[in-house]
Amino acid sequence: MKTFSATGFLPIVLLWVCSIRPAAAAQVTVRVIDAKNGKPFAHLQIYVTLLKFKLDEHKVNATANTTANVIGELHAITDLEGKAMINIPLPLPEQIDVNAGNLGCGKGVFDVKQVLREGVVGTNNCRGK
Repeated sequence: MKTFSATGFLPIVLLWVCSIRPAAAAQVTVRVIDAKNGKPFAHLQIYVTLLKFKLDEHKVNATANTTANVIGELHAITDLEGKAMINIPLPLPEQIDVNAGNLGCGKGVFDVKQVLREGVVGTNNCRGK
């Protein structure tokens, strides 16, 4: 199993692939950890927005930055270990936006290919560990 980390929130978000099949959806695990104490966030609602195109940080009005870029949204609730399983449908989106509610303290948009290839770890822009 490959381990992936996503750029974080006050809770640090970790992503990793559990299984990938060419004709099936990619199953990704999102793990949310409290950056202040290192403990997992249990029973936390996670929202994952699927984006067709990469967001354009330099062009605020670009199509990639509008609702026309949204393919859909997935929801999951973390277990006692702070893990939530997300099934990303085919065709794979360019990016996913992982949102753990108002806990955000870091980047939550990730390149899907990078998540599936090597994983990502969220940054912690909050005070804490």
